[in-house]
Amino acid sequence: MVGEELVGVSACFSPLAQSGPGDQLVEGLGLTLAEIDALTGEDPLVAKTFDEIGEELGLSGVPNLFRTLALNPEELRATWQRFKSHLLAGRFPILAKLTAGLALARQEECEYMRRLFGHLLFLYGADPNLLHLVWQGKLVEALELLPVEERPVVEVMLSLAEEPADNPGLDDRLAEYDAEERMELILATLTLSELIRLVKRLGVPTDRELALRVV
Repeated sequence: MVGEELVGVSACFSPLAQSGPGDQLVEGLGLTLAEIDALTGEDPLVAKTFDEIGEELGLSGVPNLFRTLALNPEELRATWQRFKSHLLAGRFPILAKLTAGLALARQEECEYMRRLFGHLLFLYGADPNLLHLVWQGKLVEALELLPVEERPVVEVMLSLAEEPADNPGLDDRLAEYDAEERMELILATLTLSELIRLVKRLGVPTDRELALRVV
C-alpha cells in the first residue's frame, strides 16, 4: 500500500545540530558533508539561510543539497532564493510545480531530486497516490489526481524542459497565459532543470533521514 510505503516520510533531513551523518561523500567536491559543515559552520549568511530553509520547509534541518552549497555562501543564498520564489510562490500552485519537478527528476534519473521533490509534495499535502504514480512514470494517471486547471501547468513545464524542436506546439500553449504567467512557468522550469543538473554534477548524497519509500 502507498500509505504504508510513505510511513516516516516526514522524518527530518540531516539536522543543523550535526546529529545527521557527516561521513557521506559529495563526490564532485571530494569532501564529506562533515568537512563542508566544518568549513561553513561559522558563516552568518549560511546560518541565516539554513534557518530560513528549515522554517519554510517545516524541517528541523537542511537537505544535503543546501548543506553542500554552503561551501559558497553567496551561491547557497541565491539558490535558496530561486527555489523559494520560483517553486514555492507565485500564481501557480506549489503542488503543480513540485509534481513537474518529480516527473522531470524521474526522467533525468536523478534519484536525489526524486526523493526531495517527493518529500516536499508529501509535506505540502499531495495525495500519496500522486507521488506513487509519478514515481512509477504513470504521469497521465497521476495528473488525473490534480484539479483540472492544474494539469496543463505540469504538462507545459515538462514541455519547456525539452528542446524547442521537440515541442512545435509549445508556443501555442504558452499563448494561453499572460506574460507574467509565462515568465513564472519558464523560471520555475529552469530552476528545476538547473537543480537536477547541479545535484548530478556535484554528486550530492541522498539524505539518509529522508525516509521516502515509493516503489
